[in-house]
Amino acid sequence: MATSGLVSCNYTCGDLIKSAMQSIGALGGGETPIAGDYEDCLRKLNFLIQGWKAKGIGLWLRREATLFLGKGQKGYKIGPTGDHCTLSFSTGTTSAAAASGASTITVTDDYTLVDLDGVCLSQSAASA
Repeated sequence: MATSGLVSCNYTCGDLIKSAMQSIGALGGGETPIAGDYEDCLRKLNFLIQGWKAKGIGLWLRREATLFLGKGQKGYKIGPTGDHCTLSFSTGTTSAAAASGASTITVTDDYTLVDLDGVCLSQSAASA
């Protein structure tokens, strides 16, 4: 498991094309695409990547994050100056039902919160 945040991938365009063609049933296991099909798929793969690039999407810049949605909020701005996303989060339980508007909540799990940690609370369907 990668812990540095860097992920290495050694797939070639040919590997991606062959896998995609197998996924849609255009190739069987162990088969190789004929030259014309390979060239067509390669052209389409390049169009796809160029389209992403034109939209500012760089495959090498992708990171998965979690954005906790707010009730009634219809839009979010993602990025350094936008709404807050997190690359990791923890879940836990409270020791008892918290009163509405309470300024403190006691959790039963062992957490270390540091400055700037956000706390997101949700109500289970059973207690709604």
